[in-house]
Amino acid sequence: MVKEFLLVSLCLGLLVFAGFVYKNQALVLTTVRNFGASVGEKSSSDELLNVRQMVGHKAAECLFGIDVSHYQGKIHWDRLQGINPELPVSFVILRATMGKNGRDRHFSDYWLQAKWKKIPRGAYHYFRPNEPGLEQALHYIREVKLGKGDLPPIVDIEKEPRKKRIGELRRELKVFLDTVEAHYHVKPIIYTMDSFFQSYLSNGDFDGYSLWIANYNLASLPRTGHWVIWQFSEKGRVTGVDEYVDLNIFRGSKRDFGQLLID
Repeated sequence: MVKEFLLVSLCLGLLVFAGFVYKNQALVLTTVRNFGASVGEKSSSDELLNVRQMVGHKAAECLFGIDVSHYQGKIHWDRLQGINPELPVSFVILRATMGKNGRDRHFSDYWLQAKWKKIPRGAYHYFRPNEPGLEQALHYIREVKLGKGDLPPIVDIEKEPRKKRIGELRRELKVFLDTVEAHYHVKPIIYTMDSFFQSYLSNGDFDGYSLWIANYNLASLPRTGHWVIWQFSEKGRVTGVDEYVDLNIFRGSKRDFGQLLID
């Protein structure tokens, strides 16, 4: 009986110990997974301070913004405040359309809510590389009504075509840009990744466009020299949004930002 009791006690002890080890391993793994998502979660974030210093502006002059799509789900616009207490959301960019017929299902609501919130807003089109640029431009024009105080039209291009050569992709993109510019009477902004621009768009045809560059390496500024907005994180946190958001910083003063907006 004593041996059986000792055996049962030993088994229970091992189970408790195993549970303790599992719990702490899970805690460690969770900490490791979430470490990279710390950008924007704390007011003392070293990453944000570093980004601000790299761009070269004082805290009062830095403009941080977010971009969202239906992947962010419901946004509590009444509670949308900032990346942290010291850094308000100064602009918001919304996905509007995709290809020749796609439409972000939350765009209409987000667009109205951003206007209600009185935040400068922009609308971007996701460029599908295997679809005609003209059809995509006309689709964007039908869906997006830009006005005074909005950002210029924006096109997001980040994928190589499967059915076209790079030269054809450039031509289709230029058709999109020219068509949109003729309609809104303002030069569009191009969004792309630093590496994509260097590889496919640095031939000189797009040097006259303002660039919104994605580069999540916080050790250095984007390589593409003439960017105006830098998307430096895809795992930011802001009050009022439950999911991660992309974080952006504008390269310039508040006055410079005002000159970028449609007048």
